Amino acid sequence: FFMPLPGVTVSVSAQHIEPTEVLASHLLVVYNSEYPGSQALAEEYALLRGIPEQRIFGVKGGNREEISRDHYEKFVRSPLLRHVQREGWLTAEANDAGTPITVKNDIWIMVLMRGMPLRIKGSAVPKGAGSTDLVRQGTVAAVDSELACLPIFDYSTQGALNNPFFRHTTSMDGRIALRMVLVSRLDAPEPEQVQRMMRDAVEVEAYGLSGRAYIDARGLKQGGYLIGDEWMRGAYDQLWDAGFEVEKDERPEVFGKSYPMTDAAFYLGWYGDPSGPFVREGGFRMRRGAVGYHIISHSANTIRPPFESRTSWVIKLIESGVAVTMGAVSEPFLNMTTMLDVFTERLLAGFTFVEAAYQATPTLSWQMTMIGDPLYRPFGVDANRQLAIAKVSGLDVTWPAIRNLNLLFRSGRVEEALALCRQLEREAEGAAQLIYREKAAQFLMEMQRNEQADQAWRALAEQSAYPDLARRAHLRLCDMAQARGDDRARYEAMDAYMLRFPEDDLGDAWLGRLFDLAKKYGTPARQAYYRARTEASR
Repeated sequence: FFMPLPGVTVSVSAQHIEPTEVLASHLLVVYNSEYPGSQALAEEYALLRGIPEQRIFGVKGGNREEISRDHYEKFVRSPLLRHVQREGWLTAEANDAGTPITVKNDIWIMVLMRGMPLRIKGSAVPKGAGSTDLVRQGTVAAVDSELACLPIFDYSTQGALNNPFFRHTTSMDGRIALRMVLVSRLDAPEPEQVQRMMRDAVEVEAYGLSGRAYIDARGLKQGGYLIGDEWMRGAYDQLWDAGFEVEKDERPEVFGKSYPMTDAAFYLGWYGDPSGPFVREGGFRMRRGAVGYHIISHSANTIRPPFESRTSWVIKLIESGVAVTMGAVSEPFLNMTTMLDVFTERLLAGFTFVEAAYQATPTLSWQMTMIGDPLYRPFGVDANRQLAIAKVSGLDVTWPAIRNLNLLFRSGRVEEALALCRQLEREAEGAAQLIYREKAAQFLMEMQRNEQADQAWRALAEQSAYPDLARRAHLRLCDMAQARGDDRARYEAMDAYMLRFPEDDLGDAWLGRLFDLAKKYGTPARQAYYRARTEASR
């Protein structure tokens, strides 16, 4: 029921993207022979992706997440290098100085299974060393990022190396493989979570990831951390152009615990310990196949028991249902970590997770670990085909339809998109009907038909079947009042939210803004109520 639309718009010009089958034929699965269950997961993954048995190899990785540099060299890197050379997959020849140089490497991608060590313990850095010294002298590294250097025979492990695949706009190939391997890990607190991540990746990529995207920026305008917000804004623009329903928060605080983060397929945020919907009592679930990443130092300092801490963002994201995520095992420094605008751009262009992650990461032999099926291709299907597959396969068409509606609207055909959205609303039932109704309200708001939009949001705020939709409608009314500079209406909208959902936690900053407005527009009783709430939250 949609007119043909152009494919997803991305600014990257991908010259060539290899099919998954080609990449899979150059993949090596590595497990820890000393960790219970690691080999079984390796065999399960290989079966799922059609990887031959001879492409599975075990090393003695010990039973802890952190290993010494000596252990890494003796029991991980060296046995692995001998194996790929013995099998004829990697060949090296000595140069004039006698240093081996890789001239052939059939191993383009490597996946490390749960049980493989996570981090290589580094040497001490002198007291008083600055960040430049840390970068130059630090030898702490993610095992994944170090193994990415497998084809390099002579390099310093102090500091980081430049990534030769950084910003590439073509797929991994044999030329790049002479200088590096793309390495990710299938790891999680529990083996069942790894199995879920593997299955989700294979099943979801068949019809493409769909749902809402959430970008939690910090609203920075200057300073050394500005680049992080610029990445967030770039990712937002990419997702918007691709037709996704995107929620972007520019406030300094992160999303509140009660924020209605429904149908989340894509999440990017940064700073602070795990918080917001991800730490709700009773849990929080993202959509199958979801992509999620939160920038923070040590975001992947631990993944599996015995946990070094519970501040690992990757744990919370995995527990929330993502199929792929990333993190730093130690301080990576912002400009040496994964650039989220490039990562998002490459994913939307149709690259696999591991390709997009390394195309967006400037360093190797450093701190980043990529977690998930390396072959997962969440956006290998464009918006039109995604909708067609859903219809033919009897799958839920709601979110593919929303994406197509957004593309239609954002191409300038706003009246056509609104009319079609209302038609779909009339034909749908239950939750799908309300999703289309919400989309129509959003269209009206963007068309600046404020009176109609206000009425639509109020009706959605009053419905009781789907509380999170009511929450979002209340918040839209707050946004509209703020946009027109009407503080009284903004207070009334925020107060109406709290009257409807008095137990909600949208964060201290949100509550503080509401209290400030209540002092001016609220009754004495409401002022006292918000004063007490504010004091209790401190």
